[in-house]
Amino acid sequence: LGWDVVAGIRASSSQARLNILAPGTPYVRVDSCAAFEGMLKSVGCDAVVNCAAYGVDYRQMEPRHAIEINVSLPTDLTLAAARVGLEC
Repeated sequence: LGWDVVAGIRASSSQARLNILAPGTPYVRVDSCAAFEGMLKSVGCDAVVNCAAYGVDYRQMEPRHAIEINVSLPTDLTLAAARVGLEC
């Protein structure tokens, strides 16, 4: 559709996996939920799509990580998007 895409990835995320899934996609490291607002401002985006998930791999069985990645992270990202003026 001609969109410019920038991926926000955690320090623990695999850049190699991103290169396989979306070759050539520029990325910004986001090391904490508190950094979302700054990242969104620096990128100047019009929309946000959350693709983070925990528990998709059968080895991912830690409930605290599931809550952090599947509940807290999307909530913090949505709140940061609203603070910078994106429609949610």
